[in-house]
Amino acid sequence: MRFSVTRPSPEALARIRDESAPAPLTYDATGATLGASLPHGWFHDEFEDVVGHGDVAFAAACDALRAWRAHTGAGIAVSSPPTPIAVGGVVAMALGVGPVWTVGACRIVAVVDERDAFGFAYGTLAGHPERGEESWVLRRRPDGRVTLTVRAISRPGAALVWLGLPVARQVQHRAARGFVRGIRDAVAGATPSAGA
Repeated sequence: MRFSVTRPSPEALARIRDESAPAPLTYDATGATLGASLPHGWFHDEFEDVVGHGDVAFAAACDALRAWRAHTGAGIAVSSPPTPIAVGGVVAMALGVGPVWTVGACRIVAVVDERDAFGFAYGTLAGHPERGEESWVLRRRPDGRVTLTVRAISRPGAALVWLGLPVARQVQHRAARGFVRGIRDAVAGATPSAGA
């Protein structure tokens, strides 16, 4: 588990990403967050909200998700250049929790790329403070709404996270709202008349 007392630079995160690339996943339920039901024995999180309306909003939301705008909207620093959304891609991230930044890396384990849905799931790699998987899926609904669904399964990956579990869970819930805000802001910037 890595910590930093300052926000890691994109270049520092890129080094961590490259070092973490061969690391194994820290869980076995690969793809679980894209299934109909989440597996037992994990903390579950599921959050969905509208991020825009119409075809232009859907295209803008997909572009924003590819550019990791969900993460930056949640205050998460990500490695640069942006990791392409493709199975096997690795991203390193840092999240500020009080005066400390926690750092970890994840591997993309699944991609959704359909006419009316786009998204991906990634899983934690060795050294990440959590264990588990998270997914982000945009959907263009029949009524034109564009929604973002965030689903996660998690367990603390280190003793320190177990000790701070209530804080860790609050941070996860705050991040889910930030993911939606990041995509919604990107859509609003690309489609000024799009209302959420």
